[in-house]
Amino acid sequence: MSTIELNIYPEIVDGRHIVVTVSGNREGLIVLAKIISDVALADQTKMPDMESGDHYHIHLHPEDQLSDCSCEVQITRADAKP
Repeated sequence: MSTIELNIYPEIVDGRHIVVTVSGNREGLIVLAKIISDVALADQTKMPDMESGDHYHIHLHPEDQLSDCSCEVQITRADAKP
């Protein structure tokens, strides 16, 4: 089994444009796709720790889920818990 590699980091181009780069090996990109899918499919109404109006989200941390050259990433549902 190969090591999971996943990098997400911003770059400033021409001193004014921000580009976010997402790169990874096959396994890392599959893990990211699953995380995004899990957030999208989560039933916020069945989450007792969430208050009404809260948005379900997951944090990805450098040196944890992401490589050490990555920045902190938050994946958030746009719709709030009713």
